[in-house]
Amino acid sequence: MNVVNVMRLASLSILIALMSCTPKNLKPTDQQIANANYGEAPDVSEIPVMVRQYLKRSGYYDPNGAEIEGCTEPERGWVKNLDYEIHADFLFGWKTQCDVNGKNRMGGFVGFQAIEYVILDDKVIAGRWPTTASSGGPIFTPDSKPVIWGN
Repeated sequence: MNVVNVMRLASLSILIALMSCTPKNLKPTDQQIANANYGEAPDVSEIPVMVRQYLKRSGYYDPNGAEIEGCTEPERGWVKNLDYEIHADFLFGWKTQCDVNGKNRMGGFVGFQAIEYVILDDKVIAGRWPTTASSGGPIFTPDSKPVIWGN
């Protein structure tokens, strides 16, 4: 076997290994979506209270001082579960978006940002900051575990 063939074989082996690492099931199937338990839809007037509780759990700076308004009517949604202590591929609930104006460490407000949340059984289970070109829109959970988002 000459050097060129060895390099080709090595490249092919690396490519196959990388392809096997590709995440699978990034979206639930149509059947999973149809059979999912979304719980009861939250009352839109109660969503700011749920969001504030979530901000407290997630380590948000000064969650009591945050202004929360403009929450949208909830619609069914899901997050990809990457918390391997919970044995489910996806967590289903009600997706909403609220405008949140938080304070910085100097006590000044930083300006309203639209943040999306998924609520299950009157508890926010995941939230996502606005997408920006540079950051790609990090997604967070109370335990700072990344999740993949959808509706």
